[in-house]
Amino acid sequence: MWASKLSATESVMVAPKRPGSNRRYALLLASLLLAGCDTLHFYQQAIAGQWQLLHARTTLEQLARAPDVDSATLQRLARAQEVLDFAQARIGLAAQGRYSSYVSLQRDYVVWNVFAARAFDLSGKQWCYPLVGCAPYRGYFHEADARASAAEYEKQGYETYIGGVPAYSTLGWFNDPLLDTFIFWPDADLAALLIHELAHGRIWVRNDVAFNESFAEFVGQTGAQQWLQDQGLGQDWQVAHQQRAMGRRFRQFLMQAKAQLLALYETEPQAQLPAAKQSAVAAWKACYQAYKEVLGGGRYDGLMQSHFNNALLVSVGTYADYLGSFTALYRQSGERWSDFFRAVDALAELDPIERETRLKLLAEQQNAHTADDKNTQQVNCETFLGHGANREPTA
Repeated sequence: MWASKLSATESVMVAPKRPGSNRRYALLLASLLLAGCDTLHFYQQAIAGQWQLLHARTTLEQLARAPDVDSATLQRLARAQEVLDFAQARIGLAAQGRYSSYVSLQRDYVVWNVFAARAFDLSGKQWCYPLVGCAPYRGYFHEADARASAAEYEKQGYETYIGGVPAYSTLGWFNDPLLDTFIFWPDADLAALLIHELAHGRIWVRNDVAFNESFAEFVGQTGAQQWLQDQGLGQDWQVAHQQRAMGRRFRQFLMQAKAQLLALYETEPQAQLPAAKQSAVAAWKACYQAYKEVLGGGRYDGLMQSHFNNALLVSVGTYADYLGSFTALYRQSGERWSDFFRAVDALAELDPIERETRLKLLAEQQNAHTADDKNTQQVNCETFLGHGANREPTA
């Protein structure tokens, strides 16, 4: 589970080449042999889960001839192929054998990702993997394994969060199948997810999950909008965009909380951190309650009550840190995909510090470009953050 997309609530490898089947498994086995005892179980379940998924695949041609496949499934699989054809012809993202098969898992998620973070640290625990580098999450094919892993980290003093994953990409190493965890999603969501995953196969920067996920998220959302418009269904995108408004606002709320808590952890005296954090968390929960109607109408009550912690905030940042940066880059590329991808390739080749500097500059340019496009229901929690949170509240 190398590149994954969470459910709504991370050297340069560019267009990775896929080795032969025997070599792929040899690489995985070598990874297993090189793993220490503490990670042996993880690699065992990862290899077994991937193997089982690949061997459960049925080609779309076989499904089309099968007498017991319902028409609704066939229609959705055909719709997915329309998206893939568009992605290749109009965006330049070729599936190259991916999504030409189907697996029915009969569950909500294919993988569960575990995030872990120390009490006063928002960088999150990093797990490093062969071939693709480090990431702030570890994925499990069985929810029980994810919960057991999270429990072990909690014993070590970490805060944890588990996010269900409906789809992931192996970055072109295997021919990933379509899954029933997402194939029945509405057109806008299905298109955004498939194009997101194809984007991972186009560009993947080792050890920079925030870059990779923000890039793929931007490409997925923008590509889906263009596909719907091409289908004469631009109104469907507007409806989907409006339906996602509360989710986007809640994510912005969490990013605001993350920025404030990060400032607190960096500036508060060590002895005062526990009390200051407790006060800040209480303030953000109070803010959520005050603005609940525009933050999901209660949809996120459970998340705020039981899972509002550093690990959750790490997971949010993975997918949202540089969305504005890629929006600005696309605009500067004349909204031409080929020019945009060349510009992203150039960013990927920079050293990490220079790349981050460039992305932040792009984000500032995007913020200036949209400064007058503020939502009238924007959440402003300054009233709740005056005591024990940030002595000099950020804007």
